[in-house]
Amino acid sequence: MASERINPLEIFHIVALIGRFVDLWNDLGYQYNYKPTNLLSCAAVSRTWRAALLPILWEVYDGDKMRHIPNEIIIKYSLRFRVVIDLMHPGPLHCAALQFFETSHDNAFAFDFLKQTKPRISTFRFSGTDHRLSIPESDVPEASRGDSLCLADIPTDITGLDLTTWLITDESNFLRFLTRYHSLSTLSLSSVSGFHRFPSAGPLLTETSPPAPVLLHTVKTLHLTFVGGSSHALLEMVKCCPSLERLYIIGSWIPYSEKYKDTPFYRYCPNIESLSIHYRNDVPNQMIFLPRDEDLENLIRSFTGPPGTTGIRGLKTFEAKLVAFFEGAAEALASAAETLEVFNLELESYFDLPDETLAGARAILRTCHKLKSISLKFEDDIDDELTLGMRMVLEEPWACLETLEQLCLSNASWRNEGFHELIDKEAYSSDGRAWVWCVDGPILLPQDEEPLLFGLVKQMPRLWRLVLMSSKIYRIKKY
Repeated sequence: MASERINPLEIFHIVALIGRFVDLWNDLGYQYNYKPTNLLSCAAVSRTWRAALLPILWEVYDGDKMRHIPNEIIIKYSLRFRVVIDLMHPGPLHCAALQFFETSHDNAFAFDFLKQTKPRISTFRFSGTDHRLSIPESDVPEASRGDSLCLADIPTDITGLDLTTWLITDESNFLRFLTRYHSLSTLSLSSVSGFHRFPSAGPLLTETSPPAPVLLHTVKTLHLTFVGGSSHALLEMVKCCPSLERLYIIGSWIPYSEKYKDTPFYRYCPNIESLSIHYRNDVPNQMIFLPRDEDLENLIRSFTGPPGTTGIRGLKTFEAKLVAFFEGAAEALASAAETLEVFNLELESYFDLPDETLAGARAILRTCHKLKSISLKFEDDIDDELTLGMRMVLEEPWACLETLEQLCLSNASWRNEGFHELIDKEAYSSDGRAWVWCVDGPILLPQDEEPLLFGLVKQMPRLWRLVLMSSKIYRIKKY
């Protein structure tokens, strides 16, 4: 008698593997997003799915959403916790190894947990709710004696530290204290205030100037989040990270001025290869903080150096979410044309801006000949200038046709009614080989843009991924 065929979607290990791809928790840098409903829906499919997926669900603890779960249930499943956000149960918890732990300074449950359990934690996010950060004077400080957490309570073997909404006034002592985290590779300073008396924020520094007084040799990734015009000297942290490879600047303004116009940050972190600038428009009177083109140009140039600069690795990745990207910024970025491989630009406009908002993007396409990945995205409420600009982008002579492997284009006009549906297209590489681009869903393109797009595609022999975005995302695959 032939054995009964087993449905592979009822095999425990396969279902557990699928569960790893269900979006449960995302850390966005300045906020987190916990979404258990998708995994809970999957767990309702069958007993096998429930048995395989519920353990994954318990890997994330969110105190705000789980505060009504009985403490004994939390204790039972705490061994599975990998992410703990805002602890709201007395425990005792049994999670000895955590990937991420987030708490505020006045959380008594977190205070007891860290004191009693002494867990191993990879990334620690510490929120001060705009309180002054207390920094111990001693290099071997005593832990807190009260019921509030301080820096001395954070395990010294963490690899990531995120300090959020703190007032930092003793910058020198703060830097010295950070050196006790001997494995720290990622440092985030989010919406901190103070930082006006940074040790190296005095006169303009030159190549022969002494280095910053304290160096964080292990830090390779630095996140700096600015709010308004506070903490002008926060960017000086770059000078303390000689091994820095990735820099993320997030904020409602560009932290730059004439004071730093000629500051050669590339001399302090010669290994930097990724620069991300994310303008946030979530503050009142945001028009005041709109980045000027010259500020953005100076900021980029301070990390790329003038053309022909030697002794630096060179930028490989540039990502930006801005309201405009003009030619001045593009000229500064073009200094890295020999090394730049990834160019991601997202524009969102809520104001009347000058013409040629996309001039910078077009300049990059003309000059950077080693790009492997390009992403150009525009928000739905972008103005008509960018709708015209996308056509001009497609008409531009791209210098990276031979090297490009991934391309993502988004334009609000592509979803408008009146345009015809994009059908499957056959394209040919330069050596005559053919492939087919298969469209998963309907894409609406203006009739004059479709031949421009596929005229470019036919000249990209290495392109293996093309994504077009309108009101929804549709992937186009090559077979």
